[in-house]
Amino acid sequence: LKRISHDHQVWLLVMMPEGEFPVDCGPLTDFCEEIVLIPTDDPGALARPWQAVQFLLQGTPPELRLYESQAMIDALCDLVSRIDFDIIQFEDSYMAHYQEYLPKKWAGKKVLTFIDIAYRQYDRIYRIERKLSRKLRLWLFSRMMYNWEPAYAGNFDLNITMSDIDRELL
Repeated sequence: LKRISHDHQVWLLVMMPEGEFPVDCGPLTDFCEEIVLIPTDDPGALARPWQAVQFLLQGTPPELRLYESQAMIDALCDLVSRIDFDIIQFEDSYMAHYQEYLPKKWAGKKVLTFIDIAYRQYDRIYRIERKLSRKLRLWLFSRMMYNWEPAYAGNFDLNITMSDIDRELL
């Protein structure tokens, strides 16, 4: 952010547990025009089973519903209505679905950064998990992300990976 802010204006929209909100955003305020903190809750994997079924029917990994936030949608829409962004960057595939809430007429570029390829990460966890119910959920999530992540990446103008291996996997 510091490097980008030398040549560009930066807005930061962040989801985090409300209890972890910083009193002061410290040096980030030097780099960002505005910082919007969105409170999250942790409903747990078994919460909102009807939404899990809806996600499954849409071909979206149901675990992604845990990152669904109306407050985040509202904040994103508010920022886009007030500011003519050239680029909006989404960090990690868990946040990628928020691009669906951008106005259809928005002409900027969408960038998705893959911090890690989730299906690979969850496949590793699945292989070492001992509890059968969790193992099954992890296996299902990794298989769904295996199909969803590469397909969904096509909705973005640019995808950034952290390694050549991740780029090839994607």
